[in-house]
This record gives sequence, C-alpha cells and structure tokens, in this order.
Amino acid sequence: MKKLFPFLFLFLFQSCDDNSQKEKVKTTNVVGNSSKENWTDTTIKNYIHKTQNQLVKDALQEKVNIEWLFDREEELNNTKYLVYHIGHDVMDADSTNLRFTTDAWVYLDTLNKEFYEYDLPNDSLIKWDK
Repeated sequence: MKKLFPFLFLFLFQSCDDNSQKEKVKTTNVVGNSSKENWTDTTIKNYIHKTQNQLVKDALQEKVNIEWLFDREEELNNTKYLVYHIGHDVMDADSTNLRFTTDAWVYLDTLNKEFYEYDLPNDSLIKWDK
C-alpha cells in the first residue's frame, strides 16, 4: 500500500491540474491579429475602430492591446446572442495585479448578422449599423 501512495498522489494531483487548465480556457482575439477571420471577428474589429464608445476610443488612443473575449451565449426575446466583452489588460504601477478591464459589452446575433452594443445604464441593447 505504501508503494502505491506516491502513484495515487501523483495521479490525483495531475487530474486536478488538468481540470483547472480547462476552466481557464477562453476565446481571445486581438486587434491586428492576421489569422483567418470570420464574420464575428471582422465585425468586432470594425466596431472597435468606428465606435463612439469613449472607453474604447481612449484605449485606441493609448495604443493598448485591445482584445475581445467570448463570454457566453444568451437568449433574449427568442433570439440567441453571442456575448463578448471588449477591453484590455491593466496592471498596477509596480507591474503587479494584472487584470482585464472591460470597455464594452457587445451582443452578436449571428443568425441575422446583427450587432448590438450593450447599454449598461438602461440595461438594453442598441443596434450598431456602421
């Protein structure tokens, strides 16, 4: 039994480590990435460069690395949306506490190819047609 303990411990440790890595996986895209793009990526990039959202415009002016991360699928009023948050990484002055700051939430109706900005104060979606 004592000979099996190290193997069981190693197996258990490895299993826990695999699960934690799977939970951290998120879809991330970066402005300027030249990989093959789909409608979603192209539309989000277009939004980033043409939006009137002041937070996104400020991030572009500061030349930070703007990213968009897939958050979830959501159904509202019988329409399914892909929800993304657009933002960038920030850290404290001493280069610690790295975190993602969301500048905008967007909803994409991929069936109808429609794009919406989330209006936080009014808890509503605003169609974006640029």
